[in-house]
Amino acid sequence: YKKDASGWRTQPNGKPLVVEYKARNDSIGQQSAELWKKNFDSLHIRMVYKPMLFSDLLRSQKQCEGMFGSSAWIADYPDGDNFMQNFYGPNTHMTNWSCGSI
Repeated sequence: YKKDASGWRTQPNGKPLVVEYKARNDSIGQQSAELWKKNFDSLHIRMVYKPMLFSDLLRSQKQCEGMFGSSAWIADYPDGDNFMQNFYGPNTHMTNWSCGSI
């Protein structure tokens, strides 16, 4: 992705490349957003932080309304399936909140 005159990355069509990050509206969400923004800034990609109540964040994720965000997840058994299920298409609206498929 090329940079525009101001130094920020653009989409192939020339529009600004902006990533939206959703997280809880508490201090942990804020700290996480600051870390992500710092990293995106270093890549010259604009990031917008959208703080939300935890219940609204869960609803948004289950409805495939976000680009990316944070959520609690624990490796409750040592198998790749534990994480790959998050990307499995039929699990959309359950554990696949990215709403993508592999």
